[in-house]
Amino acid sequence: MSEINLLKSDIGAGKGFSVGVSKSRLWLYILVGVFIFEILSYGALFAFERSLKKQQQTLDREAAKIDFEIGKIDSERLEAVSYQKRLSNFKTLLNRHIFWTVVLKELSEYTYKPVSYDSLQANIGEHKLLVSGVTPSYTDLGKLMLGLRTSSNIEEVTLVGSGQNKTEQAGLSFDMEITFNPKLLKK
Repeated sequence: MSEINLLKSDIGAGKGFSVGVSKSRLWLYILVGVFIFEILSYGALFAFERSLKKQQQTLDREAAKIDFEIGKIDSERLEAVSYQKRLSNFKTLLNRHIFWTVVLKELSEYTYKPVSYDSLQANIGEHKLLVSGVTPSYTDLGKLMLGLRTSSNIEEVTLVGSGQNKTEQAGLSFDMEITFNPKLLKK
């Protein structure tokens, strides 16, 4: 017959129980290790995030400073561009300036003295003057036209209309078109 050893089976059962407890402790250690690793990982990520936020704030401040400097430079640049545009406009104005004084001086030098002008209109494109005035008689009107034609800078004199003066001043009123040389307008 075979012997039954009851102690042996208790020992074997105790061994199996002992190994089972150590396996559960092993899993417990692994779980605690994983938990601690996760806590450390989250802590490292949190510290890294704070570090990144500090770097971002520093970079934002530097960018704001640079934007401020650019804004100052940009306003100075816009002021310089404005000044250059004004200078350019002034140069254009001077280059295209029309010198009416020479034309009016030419008109006054060759005007018969008893004649007076009431109005003057100028057409720069066609280099014409339309003058209205009063003269004592038709003879004086003829002398005015002849005097204006003697000027080398007046190309054509045309009588547009004439008639009895309707104001208190005695004489004839007239409208005359005078074509002048365009070189008079330039210096």
